[in-house]
Parts: sequence; structure tokens; C-alpha cells
Amino acid sequence: MIIRIEESSYIRHTCFTCGMNERPGDPETYAYEGDEKLGWICFSCQELPAQALREKLLEKADYYRDYVATLESLANGPIQVPTAKQLDAMRTQRFVNEVDAALEAADLPF
Repeated sequence: MIIRIEESSYIRHTCFTCGMNERPGDPETYAYEGDEKLGWICFSCQELPAQALREKLLEKADYYRDYVATLESLANGPIQVPTAKQLDAMRTQRFVNEVDAALEAADLPF
């Protein structure tokens, strides 16, 4: 993995190594594997030595292994979903609630 410096896009990013969300300044750093851009690197992670970045990546890999196991377990088990009738009833009730709230906020004289 190579970390390269690039011009800032000033768009909020999630750090590839630690997961922190930030709006980067200028310049930005990104992790690459060959020509593939893997992700943005936050200011805190930019200052870490290679071994500390390696440890963060291993921690993240452990987290995602657990996450994948959970997803596979859920996918292999029963999945219950609401019926179309239940969804329509929920949407209708939400619309009624929004209209009621808007009318109350408008403080109309009737």
C-alpha cells in the first residue's frame, strides 16, 4: 500500500484506516494499491508510522470479519418482511402525522 498526496476536494470523507469522518483540508492523502485508490487517510492516521497503520488495518479487518459472519448468519436464517398492506398503512399514517404537524405549526385561525 502506498499513501499519496493529492489536491483537496473539500468533500467530507471517511478515513480508510480508522473510519473517522472529516472534511479534509489541503492537501489530502489517499491510500493506493497499485493504481487502485483504496480510500482517504485522515490527519491523525497520516501522522502514524507504518506499523501503527498496519495495526489499525488489522483491527478493521477483524471488525469486518465479524460483520460478514453476522450478515451471513442473518442471510441464512429466516427473514420476515412487512406485507404491502402493512407498508401502505404505515406510509399513510406517517403522511397523516406530517400533515397534522404542519397544520399545527401553521397556527391557522380555524
